[in-house]
Amino acid sequence: MDRDRIIIAALLAVWLVCAGLSVSALMAEATGDGFVRGLNRVTGFLGWQLAAALVALPLWLTSRRLPKGTALRWIARVPGWWAALLLTLIVTWIAAGVISSYVGSPPDDQAPGPVTAPMD
Repeated sequence: MDRDRIIIAALLAVWLVCAGLSVSALMAEATGDGFVRGLNRVTGFLGWQLAAALVALPLWLTSRRLPKGTALRWIARVPGWWAALLLTLIVTWIAAGVISSYVGSPPDDQAPGPVTAPMD
């Protein structure tokens, strides 16, 4: 049991480092021009969150060996819940964008009007 607690403490420390680096990636200076300006912050955040999620999986599996209802078991589950919540938010955001692109768009057979008024 003591070995599991050491493993959980080490994995929690690694997860906290990854989560902290993801926040620091959001605070980084935006690079790039035009459409991709600031994309380095998004990819940095998502990359470190992916690393944190990969640490959360063995953390969750190791916490299953602890007695039910203990505080360490609950704390060890937080990274897994965070990864699931973040994944749910991203999927919901993408689905909302896809759905909103279809709702309210003009029918295909209706041509759009002129962009500017004709010149005299």
